[in-house]
This record gives sequence, C-alpha cells and structure tokens, in this order.
Amino acid sequence: MRTVRGVVVDKSESVVPGGVVFLKNLRTNQVKSYISDNEGSFRFSGLDPNADYEVHAEKDGAKSPNRQVSSFDNRKEMVLTLKLDKKKD
Repeated sequence: MRTVRGVVVDKSESVVPGGVVFLKNLRTNQVKSYISDNEGSFRFSGLDPNADYEVHAEKDGAKSPNRQVSSFDNRKEMVLTLKLDKKKD
C-alpha cells in the first residue's frame, strides 16, 4: 500500500489549517477528501500502488495546482507541499 501526505501552504509559505485536500484515483475516478489540521498537514493512506492519483488543495476560493502521483514511482510514501494560488476576484 502507498501513503500520500504533506502540508498545505499559502503564497507566503505559511501553513493553511482547514484547507480541503482532494485525492482523485485516475483509474476509478473516485475522489477522497481530507481537511488539513492545525499544522496544515494532510494524509491519505492505504492507497493502491498500481493506480495514478491527482492531488490538489482548496481554501476560500484559492486552489493549488494539480500534483500527479504516478504508479511508476515506487516510493511507498509521497510527501507533497500544496501551495494555494491567490484567489480570483
């Protein structure tokens, strides 16, 4: 099994508690979500190592770019920093 974990930050690299992190299995299109904790941390565990995933975070209209987690990457634990872009007016 595989784990994807990391932290949600804003443009100034400050941690973002309460950000919603979305993890999409690109094979099944199933989406899981996780609310980042007080340190901005998130964690998804028990993931299929043979599936590709897409991860992004959102908070108050701001969104991070999508990050890919490839089935070809054989690391058991992926650590990502999701940086929120400035929200659009």
